[in-house]
Amino acid sequence: MIPYFSVRVGTHYAYLGWTGEGPSYTGVGLRVAVVKPVFTATAYSGRLDGSPSFYEFYDKHIDDPLTQNITTDLNLLNRTVVDGWGWSENLGRYITSYVGDYGLGTIAAQSLAILSDIDVTENGLLNQDGSTRFDVLVLGFTEYVTPQEYYDFQRFVASGGRLIIMDASNFVAEVRYYPHTNHVALVKGHGWGFDGSKVWRDVFYRWQDANANWVGSNECCSGTSNPWLFWQAPKYTGANVTGDCPISVALRQRFGPVVFRSYTGHEENSVRNMTDTTILARWLGPNLSHQNTIAAYLHRYINGTVVDIGVMSSDVVDQDISVQFFLISSIMDATTQR
Repeated sequence: MIPYFSVRVGTHYAYLGWTGEGPSYTGVGLRVAVVKPVFTATAYSGRLDGSPSFYEFYDKHIDDPLTQNITTDLNLLNRTVVDGWGWSENLGRYITSYVGDYGLGTIAAQSLAILSDIDVTENGLLNQDGSTRFDVLVLGFTEYVTPQEYYDFQRFVASGGRLIIMDASNFVAEVRYYPHTNHVALVKGHGWGFDGSKVWRDVFYRWQDANANWVGSNECCSGTSNPWLFWQAPKYTGANVTGDCPISVALRQRFGPVVFRSYTGHEENSVRNMTDTTILARWLGPNLSHQNTIAAYLHRYINGTVVDIGVMSSDVVDQDISVQFFLISSIMDATTQR
């Protein structure tokens, strides 16, 4: 069972764990890493700060003929890496605010590492013998990844690791990283293909079938027809906790039957593989249908597990202590996997 967590409130980034009374919790020996999504931050940089980005290209050429190869504006799809958290800024701020004295640094790990997409691409997850360097990985909004990164995430889980995904729309597009120039370029996905000299229309989801197999879900929904106005979306009203998985039990004991009430809508995933999948909490919102199961869930893949909250929780992780609790509980539950 997951140890009961107390929550100190009264600060913007409430943490889970030690309340300040008695000895601090010293951890359970898990090796935990959080991956900073710099490739996705680079792709979206123009949306966030007005600089050139992938999305400037998408917008400029959205009405081009579908069969036409495009040979202009290619620089927009080959950008210097932005060292940032992008849409996962709140997740990064929450995590880094408590590395050291509180939060993830003392509750769930003897050591907590913050990696980047580049570290993962350069073989940062697995040893030469295939063993994992970490027990738990935490991902934010990781829409753009290299093939090395994608398949190492999959191998990490297959080898017994736990992958905790805190944002939807993960693993949509393939990119290539050029270490000598520190550039990242689109290869395939988000509706386009790029070989360095021309661009053409291509698939939107690069790994759709593979995602359903080992991740257990795929992107299904945007809270509004204009994803940049997600605050105008029809409102989600939280998620109903379900089942007797230790993560669900801990959530229900601490917060009652409905959790994650701060999230209102942005982008969501739908569970596509119920084999070896446990639903932890079902979202209450506008996009639910017999085609869509929007849920926080645990999916077992070979020797490891994926735990996915199902929505863009980075939007609210800085203010919703039930989302923070979900993250910590999902880490702590990995001790039962070892």
